[in-house]
Amino acid sequence: MKNIKSILFGFLWSWISFSTHAQSTVDKTIDAVTKTAEAVDATMGELGTSLRTSDTTYIKFYDEVSFHLYSVLYFNNFTLNDLSKKTTLKYKPAISPAIGFGFSRYGFTLNISNDFKIVKQSETKYGKTKKFNLRTSFIYKKMWLAAFFSNYKGYYIDNYKDFNLNTNGNKHPQREDIETTGFGLSYMHVFNSKKFSLNAAYTLTQKQLKSAGSFLVGVAVNGYFIDGDSSLVPTKVETQFSPYLQANNINQYLYGVNTGYSHNFVFLKHFNLNLTAVLGYITSTTSITTINADYNTRNNFDFSVSLKAMGALSYVRDRFYIGSNIKIDRFSANTGNQTEINSFFVRAQFFAGYRIKGSKNRKKIIPTPN
Repeated sequence: MKNIKSILFGFLWSWISFSTHAQSTVDKTIDAVTKTAEAVDATMGELGTSLRTSDTTYIKFYDEVSFHLYSVLYFNNFTLNDLSKKTTLKYKPAISPAIGFGFSRYGFTLNISNDFKIVKQSETKYGKTKKFNLRTSFIYKKMWLAAFFSNYKGYYIDNYKDFNLNTNGNKHPQREDIETTGFGLSYMHVFNSKKFSLNAAYTLTQKQLKSAGSFLVGVAVNGYFIDGDSSLVPTKVETQFSPYLQANNINQYLYGVNTGYSHNFVFLKHFNLNLTAVLGYITSTTSITTINADYNTRNNFDFSVSLKAMGALSYVRDRFYIGSNIKIDRFSANTGNQTEINSFFVRAQFFAGYRIKGSKNRKKIIPTPN
């Protein structure tokens, strides 16, 4: 009996000692995580606020922690053009809006979304599209940095009636094997950053108090790749297209210099309308692998002009904000031998958010006089 009591007492003592040690470890871990989070927050605050030179009679900053819900819709289309035969083949992915959430602090924003297929086009009519989009941007003083990566698999032919491609009812010819991959890096210089804010239009971490605009200039690098298990031109219509377009692989690299103008129109005190137009002067190289290797194209050089248009409408109060924006980007590349490839991208977003009281940066920003 004494042995049993000794064993039980020893077990109880060990359990108490372990629990005390475990609780101590948990407390230390929580303390370390808290200190790390505070250090990161302090660094973000210093970076986000220390060098501000904007005129605060034109721009108001929001440094509080804010959370928002949003929905975003992407279009990622491309066309194959035979300039000699004047024929065009239009490919589009099936579309459905992604839904996500995000947060902001000191002007930095992080968004996470997923396509839950809650609202979507008919899979029977348009097929299935698997897609992945990753986009980030950083607008700070005179700098506007942006990057993206996208991957789409599964397209349908939009203008199939132009070629009398027989389908069941209104079902579009579908190519689940076609895959596109794109990436891009861009830098834009904002000349009038003291009185004009892009954040006030597109992230709503700032508020435009008076109407203002700015000229923009920058550079961009993009890559765009199209792959298929067979020719992108269906067998039934191959005679209507150049053999130089009957490809299963297309690689494009584009290097551009961009110039444009953006303007915020403030009305009814809390509303802001932004209109932006950017012209791109593009140098591109294109390589095409065709079904018949005799018609392959390697590093065809071309110069073209692209157009990017953007618009945003927002309503901003100190706590609550709501906004929508759209970005349209189109570029064309002559691929040689009287052929051309056009790409068309659209991103439309709607979001609403709330800023949390008591999370404001401790550092006081002194208004800059006119």
